[in-house]
Amino acid sequence: MKSVAIIGLGWLGLPLARYLKTIGLRVKGSKQSNEDAQKLCRIGIETYPFSFSEKMNGLPDNIQPLFDVDALIITLPPSGFSSQQYCEHLAFLANQAKKQGVQHLIFTSSTSVFPDISGEFDESSPLSAETEIGKTLIQAEQCLFQSEISHCDILRLAGLIGKQRHPVKFLAGKHYLKQGNSPVNLVHLEDCIQAITALLMNPNGLRTYHLCAPIHPTRVEYYTKAAIFYDLSIPQFECSDSDPERIITADKICRDLGFTYRYPNPDDMFEKCSDL
Repeated sequence: MKSVAIIGLGWLGLPLARYLKTIGLRVKGSKQSNEDAQKLCRIGIETYPFSFSEKMNGLPDNIQPLFDVDALIITLPPSGFSSQQYCEHLAFLANQAKKQGVQHLIFTSSTSVFPDISGEFDESSPLSAETEIGKTLIQAEQCLFQSEISHCDILRLAGLIGKQRHPVKFLAGKHYLKQGNSPVNLVHLEDCIQAITALLMNPNGLRTYHLCAPIHPTRVEYYTKAAIFYDLSIPQFECSDSDPERIITADKICRDLGFTYRYPNPDDMFEKCSDL
């Protein structure tokens, strides 16, 4: 593995790019605007302006070098697209990558492909999304597995936490929040970066993995602690014995690749996010 392109240098893609550069990989990436692409070029990340038009018939000549890599990582979320548009765009990316000889594709999906009901959900669990985003991601995963690229990994991420991103920020001070007794399913940005790196270094056909901290406090416990830590108004939850106990099981990547969570307990994620 010598070179990688990241489609979507955003909250996850940009720190991933920076880390991969530190371990000696040649890293390219994309941003929607030319101005944003130029900014990243000035800090040493080879970045191309690239966005989807309604119909993509081919790559512009100035974008072709973006796909001249060993591996392609797609971190684009489905928000802003219809389900059909999103899947068509991903199919286009995979097709262009295959044409240019890319051997490995990694797609960051989400655990929203599972319903909000009690149960433990691992990689073998049936998919049954309740949200439109979850339904779109199910289609996207199936589309990419049909791309015929030699190695294709689907990495389903739980709720994301990292610097300047903690869900308590959006819950602080709110009342009548539902499902206080339901467990949280969260994962830290640094674990996402390390997991993607492990996949990059160990391609092996078609694979699906979950990524979620193995400790699951209840919502009311966790967000009360988080609000106190960040000196925010404590969110008020409604708690019921009937609240769904939905657990995302994510130890397969540990067994297969020797991956170890740096943040197995969501309580350990507080200090890393202290610049809210």
